[in-house]
Amino acid sequence: MKTIQNKIGAGLVLTAVLIAGTALWIQASHYESTDNAYTEAHVATLSPKVAGLVTEVLVEENYRVKKDQVLVRIDPRDYQNALDSLKAELGGVEASLKLAEKDYKRASALFAEEAVPEQYRDNNATKLQELQKKRDEIQARIAQAELNLSFTELRAPADGIVGKKLVEAGMVVSPGQPLVSFVDSRTPWIVANFKETQLKKMTIGQKCEIKIDSIGGKKFEGQIESFAPGTGATFALIPPENATGNFTKIVQRVPVRIQFTPDSIQGYEDRIVSGLSVEAKVQLN
Repeated sequence: MKTIQNKIGAGLVLTAVLIAGTALWIQASHYESTDNAYTEAHVATLSPKVAGLVTEVLVEENYRVKKDQVLVRIDPRDYQNALDSLKAELGGVEASLKLAEKDYKRASALFAEEAVPEQYRDNNATKLQELQKKRDEIQARIAQAELNLSFTELRAPADGIVGKKLVEAGMVVSPGQPLVSFVDSRTPWIVANFKETQLKKMTIGQKCEIKIDSIGGKKFEGQIESFAPGTGATFALIPPENATGNFTKIVQRVPVRIQFTPDSIQGYEDRIVSGLSVEAKVQLN
């Protein structure tokens, strides 16, 4: 009797092992997963294009802002003065240009009547052309001065959130100096680093199940958007050199971009920030 019970117990254990093994085999043949993944977003460091004294900082860290909203103001007076000076110069040139046009028309009429020599008409034509060229040059300088004046306001390039703030009122800043870190509010995505051996059946468009460590219990949806054109090592600052005799084969990882399905992250947009740890499972076709 005891022997029969032992055989039954062993059979049940073997059956459980077979079922578990079959389940694992089915999952392995239908899914590929990795926990070497993280969220990404469009992150930019905003810098001024002109130098000057910062008069206002209108945002704080973690502020949500709209496209074209002013974040930082630089003292505009120097740029406004330069623009006003050019406009005044343009006014004087345009007045001279009107007079030169009249002189040229009169000289042309007199030359047609053979009342003045050709040189007289040509001199007036040359003067007119020089003034036209000067007007065009000043207009180009005015356009640049207007741009410089507009650059005294650092604006948000899109809807988003202010990250690190590196500027305060009273600072003197220069062109290209980092002032504000900015995160675009467009839908984030995932970079999942799959082993090269996992890519055999993976294709663009396959559905993905996504778990984010900071949001426990919630499964998000997404799909494969693209594959990186090289392994992670390819784009390293010091790529590996495998031409030596000490080569050791190491399974490489390929970054795979996974895009969230917008409906699945509805209500969680503020919690899905750049750099979060993720588990990604791809449903193979």
